[in-house]
Amino acid sequence: ERFSLAKNMKGTIVILVCFISLISCVSLSEQGEKVLLTSDPQRIKGCQYVGQVVSTSSWGVIGATDEAYDNATNELRNKAGEMGANVVRTIDISNTMGGVRMLGEAFECE
Repeated sequence: ERFSLAKNMKGTIVILVCFISLISCVSLSEQGEKVLLTSDPQRIKGCQYVGQVVSTSSWGVIGATDEAYDNATNELRNKAGEMGANVVRTIDISNTMGGVRMLGEAFECE
């Protein structure tokens, strides 16, 4: 019985480590740091549309929604920065049991 319990505990630990490894921090790139994130349509008046950006972040464990949101936000800003944008307007933010998905429009503003 002890062997069985130890084996189950070991399996549980392996599963937890796998879930935790799904949480990866997305840091801002040099270009991403220069990108303003907004949901205000007034902020992009007179700006040049660059393109659409999408980001997703899975966190793997319940309760890590802040990390998933931060990762998705950073990825959105990084992608917009790679496109030459300095502002990204969020169009849709979807929260699911599997993570966060963000859709945005990238703009170059003066």
